[in-house]
Amino acid sequence: MRLTVRRFFCDQGTCLRKTFAEPLPPLAVRCARRTTRIAEVLTHLGLALGGEAGARLAPRCSIYTRPDTLLRLVCRLSDILLMPPRVISIHDWAWCRGERYGTLICDVERHRRLAFLPQRDAASVAAWLQRYPSIAIISRDRGGEYAQAARLGAPQAQQVADRFHLVQNFRETIERVVRRLFPTIQRILEPAQPVVLGVDLRLKRDDAAKAATQQRRMARFERVNVQHEQGYNPAQIALYLGMTPQSVQHDLMRPPSPSVYKPQQGKLAPYKSYIHRRVFQEGCRNALQIFRELQEQGYRGRTTIVVNYGT
Repeated sequence: MRLTVRRFFCDQGTCLRKTFAEPLPPLAVRCARRTTRIAEVLTHLGLALGGEAGARLAPRCSIYTRPDTLLRLVCRLSDILLMPPRVISIHDWAWCRGERYGTLICDVERHRRLAFLPQRDAASVAAWLQRYPSIAIISRDRGGEYAQAARLGAPQAQQVADRFHLVQNFRETIERVVRRLFPTIQRILEPAQPVVLGVDLRLKRDDAAKAATQQRRMARFERVNVQHEQGYNPAQIALYLGMTPQSVQHDLMRPPSPSVYKPQQGKLAPYKSYIHRRVFQEGCRNALQIFRELQEQGYRGRTTIVVNYGT
């Protein structure tokens, strides 16, 4: 298709644009590679059939295109051409954290953003909800502002909690139940044999891992030295033990007896015998009470250390 358009010239010497082409808004937009009518046909094909199926049907209409082109045209549609939202989620977002917040509204079914509201109040959210009577489900947090906005702006919609707050509610419920039944759980898990005072009941997981690593290093050190004493060179030792020659050289240059790993002594170490006596002999299950008693004895650590150790 060939078009003949008029070209205009500017007589102003200070104008940066010397020539102007005649626009064709009914036929095509500026810098377009297809006419408006063909773009509308391709858009409807993309909406009805999608990318691959629409691209296969387009040659029947004497239009040759690609699936990606159809998908791009669909993504460029304005909010007016899209179907009204049915399931939405409402969340707050921070202009400045701790000071000023706004509201973010998303379409859950299409995974797209619908609106950014500058305020976090019931009036503005309710006014936005009234524009979409098609809303059937509203996912929100536990705030009272959004609950009131949903009742005012979309009374026909069902309000549900989002996934994050469902998990949070479940976690808080489990914590309350465990806290209430904690004495019973402690009695069930109480060891049948008496506890020997002065022995650390629980070795920290990282301490146990470090001790196991040190044992492996000592065993490897001994194997390397045994092979070296038998007359093997580092390359042969590395091939036999599955090590690198650099690691063999490092083991040969180390002192003959590596230092034995010593577990780290924390702030609670001097008070462990007292905790054992209070918990297992006197039957005290109140970790905070034990923490206050340790403070009177000079303990300067955190509460969580005593709670985790005593429970």
